[in-house]
Amino acid sequence: MSTDIPSHNLNEIIEAVILLLDKPKSTVQDIKKIIKGPDFPTKGEIILNESDIDNIYDFGSGNIKIRATYTYTNKEIIINSLPYQATTTKIIEQIQEQIYSKKSIFLESVIDDSDQDNPVRLIVKYKGRSHDADNVMSHLFFTTDLEKNIRVNMNMIGLNGKPQVKNIRSIITEWIDFRLTTITNKLSWELEKIKSRIHVLKAYIIVYKNLDKIIKIIRNEDEPKKKILKIYKFSDIQYEAIINMKIRNLAKLQEKSIVDELSELQKKEKSISLILNSKTRLKTHLKKELKDHLSSFSRARLTKINTEDISKALKIEAAVSIEPLTAVLSKNGWINFSKGHDINLDKLNFKTGDEYLHHELIQTDSTLGFFDQLGYVYNLDSSNFNISRGQGEPISKYFQIQDGILIAGMLNVSNKLSVLNMTNHGYGFISLYEDIIVKNKKGKTLLKTKDSLAIKPVSVDLDIDTHYLVITSEGYMLIGDLKNIPIMAKGRGVKLINIPKNSAEKIIFLGILNKDQSLFFSYASKKDKSIKYDDLKHFFMERNRRGKKIDKKFLLEKGKTDYNIE
Repeated sequence: MSTDIPSHNLNEIIEAVILLLDKPKSTVQDIKKIIKGPDFPTKGEIILNESDIDNIYDFGSGNIKIRATYTYTNKEIIINSLPYQATTTKIIEQIQEQIYSKKSIFLESVIDDSDQDNPVRLIVKYKGRSHDADNVMSHLFFTTDLEKNIRVNMNMIGLNGKPQVKNIRSIITEWIDFRLTTITNKLSWELEKIKSRIHVLKAYIIVYKNLDKIIKIIRNEDEPKKKILKIYKFSDIQYEAIINMKIRNLAKLQEKSIVDELSELQKKEKSISLILNSKTRLKTHLKKELKDHLSSFSRARLTKINTEDISKALKIEAAVSIEPLTAVLSKNGWINFSKGHDINLDKLNFKTGDEYLHHELIQTDSTLGFFDQLGYVYNLDSSNFNISRGQGEPISKYFQIQDGILIAGMLNVSNKLSVLNMTNHGYGFISLYEDIIVKNKKGKTLLKTKDSLAIKPVSVDLDIDTHYLVITSEGYMLIGDLKNIPIMAKGRGVKLINIPKNSAEKIIFLGILNKDQSLFFSYASKKDKSIKYDDLKHFFMERNRRGKKIDKKFLLEKGKTDYNIE
């Protein structure tokens, strides 16, 4: 069970609780007028127009975009708060890396001026006349942890003992029910203790009034208990209490304190009984309890809510001449960049045990997207395109990829096309361009693979492309309509072909097919073959079908077959 519930402002939460206590029919909209959003100890600023505040409080999940806050004077930017879970150490490292690598020539220095009075105070000095402080901060928001997306998933175990993602009203309502039950149990326990004590104190009062007679019975009778119980109607508990009284407790002064204690306890008994016998008084008791907490722990909101139409963080790119490049990715995850678009792929050399996987024709200002077998997506910007004559560099140099996991594919993100993602078990969906944009080295989850692996994704132009084509390891092929595939930001998707359960069959090829194109079969030891578009008609079917077996003449019993659509 995964849960991510951010901290909130105590004043706002208690005010919302009191609202529901007074007006149980209040809606989520009423609550949102009080609770503006999460409130983090590191302050920062929530960008409302880029956050899912409504979705979080209406349905229980979403993302929050939070930025650092700053002031500036002359050529100095003073950062005085950070996003939650961001650290000054890492941010300084990120800025210094840009300065030392000369990726951002307008940055001059960064100084940590934090102290006891100013827990966060970073001074960023910039130079030149091309960019003002807001431009520089927009760049730093994009390239560092000065801006972060925080995931919110209000998944919790409710009063029914089962986990569930809840909206803000459900959470507060259930907490009120839980707290009222807790108060009832606490007061009931306290009432029982008071009643027990009153029971004993009443016996003490009788003893003081009849002290000489009781002492005489105890001294002279063989079985004083029976006689005392009969005369004074004591219970066993009361009898044991008076027998165990100490001599000093028989003093006149002690008698007065017992009378006072009895009077006080009887008032408490009456007060608690009134609360327990009235739902209204019980709620009033809870409100008083909450207001007492406010008087002790109340504080103003730390995290600002920015309701203005804030511009998105943008990276300031250095002016460079745009030239054609070819990016070649190997099966073991090595990336090589070469000038031009006319390189001979057959003459490329790879390390022993490695081979060609994919290539992309790009420009020197492009951004590449890499997709690994676990369904993560990573971005490599043009500042990391290193042209070399060797065998390139490992992708792991740029990204934090899990050990043993390979890169499944690579696409040119700068084309701003959508992407068809798929696992080797046949599940997939289409993600839009903005859903594959990533800032950090860790990447982000795009395709939930479960017990499968992601295969090489393909670019999709939703305005032009019409069908997808899938081939399995058992030689089955299905051509489906792209309109039947859901568009999702992330997830597992739906079945794009029906592979039998408990089968070892896997997806080995995924492509996009449009009218007048052909499917080509390439072999190492024989002449290539192809099937024209019109001859593929009997493979067109609904996505939940098994597909149709490819004619044996196109498939090799031994050796590798490559597939391509042109």
